[in-house]
Amino acid sequence: MFLKGTRKEKPDEDIRRLALGKLRDLILGDPLSTQLGKSLWEQSDGATDREIEQSFQDCFRMKASSTLQKRAQSLWRFASKLKECGVLKPFRISELQLYNVLCNLRQEGSGATSAQHMIEALFFLDGTAKFIQMNLHSVVSGRCRGVARDMYLGKDPLLQKSPLTVFQVRALEELMQTETDANCCIIGQLLFCLRACCRWRDSQRLQSAYIEHSKGESVIHADALSSKTSLTLDAKTRFLPYVAIGTGLMGEDWAKRWLSARVNQSLNFKDFALPSFSMRTMDWTDTLMSSSEATAWLREFLSITCADFEPKKYASHSLKTTVLTWAGRSVLVQFSPTERRLLGHHVDPSMRSVLTYSREAYTTLYSKVFQMYLSIRNGQFQPDSKAIDRILESPEGRAATASAPAVGAEVVGGSDSESSLASDSEIDERVEIGIEQWLIDKIVDKNFASFGRFAFSVAYSPQHPDDRPFKTFIDALAEVEVDGDQFASLRRLFFEAHTMALADVRSRVGATPDPAVATKKLPTAERVSRQADQEQRLGGIIFTPDTIPSNHLVDLFVEMCETGILTYVKPEQCCSRALEVNSIKKDPAISTDASGLLKVGSKASEPTCEANTELKLRAAWQRRSLAMDLSGIASFEVIETWVQYLFQQLIKDQPRGFSKISLQQVLECDRALFVQASHTTMGRLQSTPPAKKPLDEAIVQWKAANEVLQYLTPLPSLKGAPQDPTPANHRPTKIQKVDKAATKGVGKATDTSSKPKLPEGCVSHDDKNRPLCFGFQTGKCKFKGPPGKRCARGFHLCYKAGCHRPKPHHLCTHTD
Repeated sequence: MFLKGTRKEKPDEDIRRLALGKLRDLILGDPLSTQLGKSLWEQSDGATDREIEQSFQDCFRMKASSTLQKRAQSLWRFASKLKECGVLKPFRISELQLYNVLCNLRQEGSGATSAQHMIEALFFLDGTAKFIQMNLHSVVSGRCRGVARDMYLGKDPLLQKSPLTVFQVRALEELMQTETDANCCIIGQLLFCLRACCRWRDSQRLQSAYIEHSKGESVIHADALSSKTSLTLDAKTRFLPYVAIGTGLMGEDWAKRWLSARVNQSLNFKDFALPSFSMRTMDWTDTLMSSSEATAWLREFLSITCADFEPKKYASHSLKTTVLTWAGRSVLVQFSPTERRLLGHHVDPSMRSVLTYSREAYTTLYSKVFQMYLSIRNGQFQPDSKAIDRILESPEGRAATASAPAVGAEVVGGSDSESSLASDSEIDERVEIGIEQWLIDKIVDKNFASFGRFAFSVAYSPQHPDDRPFKTFIDALAEVEVDGDQFASLRRLFFEAHTMALADVRSRVGATPDPAVATKKLPTAERVSRQADQEQRLGGIIFTPDTIPSNHLVDLFVEMCETGILTYVKPEQCCSRALEVNSIKKDPAISTDASGLLKVGSKASEPTCEANTELKLRAAWQRRSLAMDLSGIASFEVIETWVQYLFQQLIKDQPRGFSKISLQQVLECDRALFVQASHTTMGRLQSTPPAKKPLDEAIVQWKAANEVLQYLTPLPSLKGAPQDPTPANHRPTKIQKVDKAATKGVGKATDTSSKPKLPEGCVSHDDKNRPLCFGFQTGKCKFKGPPGKRCARGFHLCYKAGCHRPKPHHLCTHTD
């Protein structure tokens, strides 16, 4: 019964032909009023009807067929209203004539948007055909716009269609196993739109489809040519991939049944994916199935299987919103805003190259979609339950998801400002600041939908007192003179875009590739509270400014805990709060002045401490343990137990012929532990009490592993193995006396026993031929000066050939 009131959708060619016919009659009715009509009038003697038709097609070629239909209908009605008032030339009118027409529309009770559409249609035609007999900006006065606004406020609120319920989706999947091939072709395409989160009209542009099977599950792949959001020529000629889980909530392979039914019905992906079905002839027609017909079929199928069905709440657009709604409601399997945007086929410009060169970028996303389907199958997730019930659901399924914050990158390592600056959906979501929807549509149509493009759309700064350049730009953009309240809201929008652009430039210039630089800082109140709690828990430690960790060190571990990525912090970075306070070194930084221009300033550099001796290294690692405990990334007892074990190995006596463990071995062992722990805890450093911290479990797991403890293996002594002990009754051999006069002066030039032996790859002088201190290399030099200075023996630089950094050889990594 729902199919009786279905309207057939005309092909784009017919819609465009009829719209161009109306525009042609209007323009040629008074050819000297527009530039296009005047050009055709001047060549009318030699121009044929075919050439005139071609001129109109070329003039409006950049406009969509639906846009032409809408504007032509408004202009045709406008001309009819003027004709009733005795005006036969609609493009030579005065302000009073336009005002009277709009007032008549209001008195007649015409549609709420009819007056606004007429004004927009006039500016549309002025932008393409160009009026030459009237100044449209003068004709469309403030009172004309006031009438249009007054009528527009009477528009009914927009009521969006509801998503399908789990029961209704299962009902459609069950029908796939029992219905005829013809009905299965329709139900299958409905399910494809639902699973792939695509519009019905976009699914009609499919060019191919195939299925992959594995372990009882299936995935259907499809390619579509263009979509509703394809605005550029490049986008209109590029295939858009669609992916859908082929096994539904019932576990049945509906996708295989759909494609087999299409083969049985001899349907192919050529001009459109699915033609209209005639109930009179019980056969397929030559025209595509419209969205209204798809809505009728959806309501027809759901009314068969679902009791208490309300057909007005559901339409073909409900199919796209269903899975997106489930993803937003899912608590067990969480989706970030970036992932949900990608699931709806909305991609940030900054991510296009990433998705282009990673051919199957959807694999990770649809693995989470499949996990959500599994949670619905086993009853852990019920999308149709009340909001309070979903809030109170147990988060046991979070381990199956990667806790990635919503960064621009989504997916890529961009900042929040960069993601918002490039997103085409940000301005479209700014209705709440008071901008009317038709103005936002104008901004989107002119390709200024992102904050990044809108911020540089006009040569104007928000701090400048003269806003005439911005006013001129906005009036040209809206094709009408914008009212004062709307202009104020647009100024606010431009200020936000300008501020975000400056913030993005500042973050790019001031960014550093060092992963140890913290971007998230712990609030002061939270820092003080955690410090007090730590002092109460750890009673055996004396907390002074020299023993507590620096704020920067704590922020480093807070950042790691937020991002879920553990990085190794060098001992030199584990400085105390006292050293951080005394640090006064400044580095260049980027900031803005009062006029919004960039300027170069300075900022405090990150402090470092010395860790070239056993005592200093022990103190640095204790501050690291306290910082990790403060940030909540690990427990003080666990990390301090590991540090204590390392120093026990450092002072432990080794068998004869083997040297003691060096500081370099201890450092390498500690680094190896953090490398393994980082790999094990990737993406899950956070925990919820009373659960154990993931990093604690990783440290306990790896501190006894051979991959880590191999660095603590005692090395053979450099002097070689000792000789056999001398027997007690053995008498020493007498040394034959040598004439001193005969050997006087011999061997002074060749005796090298007093020179120290250099390890392989080390030198005694640097590249500038300056002597190097050998005692500094092992930490035995008593000179109190800072590294890099010279003592009596030489300069305190690493004696590794080609290195010469101001660090001892046993602590230097030769790469910093």
